[in-house]
Amino acid sequence: MNYIKFILLLVLSVSFLTQSQAQKDIRKADKQLELRAYDLAIKNYKSHLDQNPDNTYAQLQLAEAYRRTNALIKSVFWYEKAIDVGSTEMDIVLNYANSLKKLGLYEKAQNIYSAISDIDASLSNIHLSGCEAAIELLKADDKYDVNPFDGNSENSDFGAVAYGEQIIFSSFRTDLKRQNEKKNLSYIKNYGNQLFIAPNKETIDISELGFLRSDFKEVKGIGPVSYSKDGKKVAYTKNNLTDGAISVEDDDNNFSIFLATVGEEGDFSDDIPLPFNEIDYSYAFPHLAFNGSALYFSSNKEGGHGGFDIYVSYFKNGTWNTPENLGPKINSSNNEITPFLNNDLLYFSTDNVNGLGGYDNYLSQVTNGNWSDPENLGKGINSPGDDYYLNLDSDGNFLFSSNRLGGRGKDDIYTAIKTISLADEIFAQNIPPVTNLDGLVAAKTEIISDDLPTTELVTNVSDSEAKITRVNASVDMFGEDNEFKLYDHFELSLKGAIKKGDNPTQERFFIQIASLKKSKGQIGDFSNISSYGKLYRFVMDRSTKIRLGSFDNKIAADMILEKVKRQGYRDAFITKATLSEANIELLNGEGFVDYYTNSGETSGPQYKVRLASYSDETWFDVNELQFLDGELEQWTKGYWHIFILSGFESIKEAEAAQIKAINRGFTEAEVVIDDRGVLKKLNKQ
Repeated sequence: MNYIKFILLLVLSVSFLTQSQAQKDIRKADKQLELRAYDLAIKNYKSHLDQNPDNTYAQLQLAEAYRRTNALIKSVFWYEKAIDVGSTEMDIVLNYANSLKKLGLYEKAQNIYSAISDIDASLSNIHLSGCEAAIELLKADDKYDVNPFDGNSENSDFGAVAYGEQIIFSSFRTDLKRQNEKKNLSYIKNYGNQLFIAPNKETIDISELGFLRSDFKEVKGIGPVSYSKDGKKVAYTKNNLTDGAISVEDDDNNFSIFLATVGEEGDFSDDIPLPFNEIDYSYAFPHLAFNGSALYFSSNKEGGHGGFDIYVSYFKNGTWNTPENLGPKINSSNNEITPFLNNDLLYFSTDNVNGLGGYDNYLSQVTNGNWSDPENLGKGINSPGDDYYLNLDSDGNFLFSSNRLGGRGKDDIYTAIKTISLADEIFAQNIPPVTNLDGLVAAKTEIISDDLPTTELVTNVSDSEAKITRVNASVDMFGEDNEFKLYDHFELSLKGAIKKGDNPTQERFFIQIASLKKSKGQIGDFSNISSYGKLYRFVMDRSTKIRLGSFDNKIAADMILEKVKRQGYRDAFITKATLSEANIELLNGEGFVDYYTNSGETSGPQYKVRLASYSDETWFDVNELQFLDGELEQWTKGYWHIFILSGFESIKEAEAAQIKAINRGFTEAEVVIDDRGVLKKLNKQ
């Protein structure tokens, strides 16, 4: 009996010690999260969840740690495990919904924002309107040709500015060797973010990168920087940033601004702190304007409009005067950061709800001391992720940083050159109204579905700028007022799409069921044989052929032909055709797959990503595939070529690939289902 009691006491003791250790691990992880040691916090939360997989608190804290490091796909995964919208704290629910929006998953975000309407209808409507604004921004034309900076690394690279003909930027990279000036030894060490210098040209090699600062000076946690136009002064942020983590938080007090004198090759000395730096608040992201007589910066100091606001201080009589808040036209209850003034134009970044997701770049013009309403610079230079640190290089092109998916590192530097759309190009010539487009465009009319004729406009622009613009032929191209109407967004139905095989030009065997002259045929007309194979519709000049197939050899086709004839199709016969013909559509297999109830397993329907559809397959830029996940498939529907990414094991993988595709310029990318050879859209209702 005593032995049994001993065993029970031992079991209880072990259980108590285990629970005690688990609580200790949680407290440790919480402290690490508070101190922004995110990697350690994530490790400890995951360790705890290995032993306590249903601990909702640990799940939410892990989601928060991932959110703060911008690992949003992982963050959303853990939020979805833990959140009950009706009982979870509002701030956590909003962090989840905002993460969805930042991934470009606007419809899923809207579902969450709608779910909180019973708790706070006003807040719900604000965020729902923000999602609608983001969706509208994505529909607009591309205004910029955006390309990644050749010097990006696998870590965070950000805050690029021009210095003469060179680029100076901050980076957490560890792929360069720093020369130890004292011992003349080379070594690799992760200092945190440091300043680097690179040539300003399209293609650079890592050997052309160098450290800006000498080993004898402070090198860690310095940047970004801003040089005066005469190159004699520099302002910089002294920071405590973490590689890949979110840029600022409302209660930050880790940033301060310093001024220095510029020496040779952009390095600086004689550093002095800005006189109004405060211990309890952050002063960050300085920009020296007017040859160094004005300093624009961001701060969360007391008395602002909320979060980080943009301020300006002027250098007068040998000192910097009291900072002035730029006011409610520029600042909001959200965060406004990374200001840059070019003549009378102020560029800055804000995470207000009307952007694409995270931080977006905006523009405001000052006239007689008054700021215009900020204008979102649009997609391309903005994305669902964070886009900030906008500046100009020596050629007048934009430099900016972004953590958008599809980049090389956690933050990457990009260049953006403003482009001219087809409409702008036409109207920029100030051509008076005309009755045709001779000399401007070549028009070609095609029938691409049963009831929608379109006109396709083709201009002599480069492949990278080329974009088909479709005009509904039922609308007068010049209207009552001779205005040229452009419709840039056309949604091609996936019904009838056919996957091209490895050799689409190879002839295969089909069974011809019917030849129709007054109808194109419906699946219901042939329902009694639809189980024998796929029914295809071949649209000829004067008739529509309904064929069953396809078969690898005539023997297989003969076996099915007997069954077809027994169903009443006595005139059916075997013929040959290829799947590369431009007039073929799949007749059977249509509808939607339920977005929410489908398990996402690879058995049965498979999740894929539709990138784009073109009437000319040469419009697809295969070079973009190096930045995207998945394997490329080509499908056809009538005259159209549909490009698909495949190979995803779940809807989450497909959604992640969709986001990357959107950020690489495929703005119409969507997740679809391949249901045993039938391409279907997801039912997201």
